[in-house]
Amino acid sequence: MKNKQIHNDLHALERKVRLILAEHQQLKHEVQNLRAENQQLQQALQAKDEQISDFKNQLNISSIAGNLKDGVLDTSGLKVLIDEYISEIDKCVTHLSK
Repeated sequence: MKNKQIHNDLHALERKVRLILAEHQQLKHEVQNLRAENQQLQQALQAKDEQISDFKNQLNISSIAGNLKDGVLDTSGLKVLIDEYISEIDKCVTHLSK
């Protein structure tokens, strides 16, 4: 009788271990999928950030061109804007070289 109980307990324990292992495998697979999705989302976010930066640069260039047409900027103002753009370009080059 005691052997039968031990055998039943052992069988139940083996079944639980198999269930835990199966769940562990499923969770590992889910983690892999979530990591891949996270990577894709990070890449998409970076691409959107780059697009926003490009749009901001285009807007600034349009603003400068408009100000030059209208004669709003004088030589010193234009020099300051050019210096700012050179600084931004340097930051971009540094960022791209990383």
